[in-house]
This record gives sequence, structure tokens and C-alpha cells, in this order.
Amino acid sequence: MRSGKLRPWFALGGPLLAVAVLTAAPAGVKAGELPWPKWLVAGVVAAGGVLVAVWTPLVKARTDALAARTTRATERDAQAEQAFNRLPTRKGKVLLVQDVTDSALLGVHEAIPLPASSTSEHGLSAELPTYVLRDIDADLRTALEARSKTGGFVLLVGPAAAGKTRCAYEAIRAVLPNWRLFMPPDAATLTELVTGGADLKHSVVWLNETQNFLTGSAPLTAATVRRILADSARPVILIGTIWPSIYDQLRTPATSTRGENEDGQDLNNDAQEVLELARRFSLGNSG
Repeated sequence: MRSGKLRPWFALGGPLLAVAVLTAAPAGVKAGELPWPKWLVAGVVAAGGVLVAVWTPLVKARTDALAARTTRATERDAQAEQAFNRLPTRKGKVLLVQDVTDSALLGVHEAIPLPASSTSEHGLSAELPTYVLRDIDADLRTALEARSKTGGFVLLVGPAAAGKTRCAYEAIRAVLPNWRLFMPPDAATLTELVTGGADLKHSVVWLNETQNFLTGSAPLTAATVRRILADSARPVILIGTIWPSIYDQLRTPATSTRGENEDGQDLNNDAQEVLELARRFSLGNSG
């Protein structure tokens, strides 16, 4: 439960008490047969009636607004919970970067199988064989280290089988092993987590095959990405991979109506903005 949910209801205490007092006051004055002049009693009763008539609709409007706000918050909580349930977890908790060794879960292309003797004798992983560092790794890890303080978006661009996904994972495992690893299956899940107020502090959001998050019926928007990265005191790192051809395609304004909606707006516009937010690292012959 979020802290502060009940506070708005306490704010109604004063107005509700005022309405109750004002409603009861005229009757109390009449019933008490106070030794006041009749004109004064009549004035008190009339004033009380006017104040009740004014305050009651105001209190009702405030009550309705708070009820609607609570309903929306409840709906957002439910939405975020449903999205969370679509994430890979362990015992109901988001996985840590260092705990993930399943190549299929990461989206790493299957490597040539190692002999059983090699994995047992040398402590090698059949899922993730020994990683060989490449020139890009030092710069990538330096960038992640810097962004671990403020958050940011890192994108690896390279052709098929260039090792983008494995490179990305080895980088976050080296730099951010104790961070949580959110692996949304689609853009809608990530959007629901964000709009539902999920706590993403010190989390890596895994966007392997980033183009899948930027296309389709409910793509990831630049507004959502900016919201994720907005609070530098609660750093979040997005890391993704994409082919050069698709990267260029998504960054190119539409040149025909096939790339525009019925209002003539460029369907690639949001994808362009999202990609512009990322620090690009190129692998292989990606230019």
C-alpha cells in the first residue's frame, strides 16, 4: 500500500464536522429555549440553513473527487500487479542481474554445445559459456557505471549474431550485479508498471530486440521512457539491442502515407524520440 492513501479522507473531517454542527445548530437553538431574543434565534437558524446549503454540495463534491481518486489509484495498483505477474520472478520477487543465467530467458542465441566434461571439469556454464571481452566492453561498462548514479538508456546496435545480447548482459552483470532485472515481455507491460507506480529504483529494464517495444499496437512512448528516467535520485537503466537496418528505419521520417496515420502524423515519431534518448554502442559492421 502506498503511504498517504488515507490522508485525503482525513482532510474531509473538518468540512464534515462543520456540516454536522451547522445542521444540528438550528435545532439545538430551538430545543434549548435559550434566553435569546427571538430575532437573534431566527437569525442563527437562518444563517445555519444558508451555511448548510452552501457547505453540503461542496463537501459532496470533495467526497466524490476523493472517491474517484481512490478508485483510480486502486485500478492503477491492480494494473501494476497484473503487469508484475507477467515478469520473470523468483519466489514472487524480481530477479537480480547476477541470478540470471538462462540464455533463453535473456534472448542470447544458443552457443555451440560444450562437452559435458568441459562444463564439469572447468566450471564452465553450458548455458552461458565463457565470455571473451571485446573492444566495446570497456566503454560500455564505463557508460553503465556513470549512469548507475543518475539513470539512463544504453542501446547496442549490431547485425544478427554479433553478440549484442550477451555483451549487454555481461556488462550489467559486471557493473550492476545486485540491481533488479525487469524483463517485460512487451511494451504494454512496461507501460503498465510505470503508470501503476511500480518502484524501479536501482533496476535494469531489459529491452532485448528493442524494435519489438517500439512497434505494434501499443508501443513504448518517449513520454514513458522520460518518466522512467526523470528522477535521477532513483536511477533506472534501460538497456536494449537492435539491428542497424531497423534502427535506421525507425529513425527515418515516413516518406509516404504508409508510414503515417489518418491525420498525416509520422508513425515513427515516437520511436525516433525514444532512440534519440539512448547512448548508442555499435557492434560488428553496424556503422
